Amino acid sequence: MSEQKFNVSIDGNEKQNLSLQEVLSLMSRHELSPTDYVYCNATNDWQMIIENEEIMTELKAQAKPLKKPSKTEENENLDSKNNNNTGTNTSGIKSTNFSELPNNPMLSEWYVLKGENKFGPFQYTELIKMLQEKVVFEFDFAWQKGMESWVRIAEIQEFCPQHVKKLQESLMPEIKNVFFRRKHPRVPFAGNILVHDNNNVWKGQAIELSEGGAGLIMENSLVVPGQKLYMHFKANDELPAFNAICEVVSKKFVNGVKEKKAPICYGVKFTNLSGNTQEYLQKFTQHQQAKNAA
Repeated sequence: MSEQKFNVSIDGNEKQNLSLQEVLSLMSRHELSPTDYVYCNATNDWQMIIENEEIMTELKAQAKPLKKPSKTEENENLDSKNNNNTGTNTSGIKSTNFSELPNNPMLSEWYVLKGENKFGPFQYTELIKMLQEKVVFEFDFAWQKGMESWVRIAEIQEFCPQHVKKLQESLMPEIKNVFFRRKHPRVPFAGNILVHDNNNVWKGQAIELSEGGAGLIMENSLVVPGQKLYMHFKANDELPAFNAICEVVSKKFVNGVKEKKAPICYGVKFTNLSGNTQEYLQKFTQHQQAKNAA
C-alpha cells in the first residue's frame, strides 16, 4: 500500500504531497504550526493539524516523555473536565518566574493537557496562537521543564491577559503575527438576554456586541465552548429585540466556582440571526465606532 501523502496550508500557501515524516520535520523546525491546516480525505475538508489523528499520534509517539502529574493534579483535572469552571480571577495566578526556569519561556517548550490527552512540545507563541484561535482554552493545563506539576493555563502568569497584552503592545517580531483582529469588531453594549439550550432557560447580560457575535455574562457556570445556545436579546433604546442561534467560542476561568447560577463571562459567535438583524447590528456597530473615534 502506498504511503499516505498530505497537503498542508501554511499562512494560505499550500504544500502538496508531503509524507508524514516531511510534515513532522516541518513541525520540528517550527515551519508548520499545529494551528495550520491539513486536508482530510475522510471528510473532504481542511482541518487544523492538531485535530488530525494520524499526525498527532505520531507526533506524541516521538515526543519526549512528560513528567507525570501528581495525584492532586489528576483529580483537579478530572474535576475541571466535569465542571469546566470559568470566569476571571487573577488572585490564583501563579508565576512560573522566568528566572527559576532553565530557559526563557519565549524560547522553551510547553506541553498541553486537554482532558486525558497530552500534546506538545509547542513554542510559547504557538500556545498563545492556539489560545487566540480557541484550540486551547484557559481551563486546560500546561507544563514546561522547571514547573513542579501541571497548572491551569489561566493560573500561569505568562498567559494571563495583562501579560499577553503587554507582549501584544511590544511589537516583538515573534509576537506581532500571533494576534488576529476580529472580522467583526465588537463595541460596548448593555442589554438583557434570555438563553435556552432546549432544556433550560436562564438570564444574562450582553456587554459587547457586533454583527458576528457578542460578549456576555450568563448566570450559568456549566456552559462549555462548542455548545449551541438560543438567545433572545431584549429591545433597548439602541436596538430592537432580536433572536440568535449562537455557538460558545470562549469561557473565562474562575477558580473555585461551585454554584451553577454563578455569573460567568462568555464569548459567542452568531450562526443564525433573525430577520434583518445583521443589517441593524452592522449599522449599530459602525455608529458606535464612529462615536468612539470622534
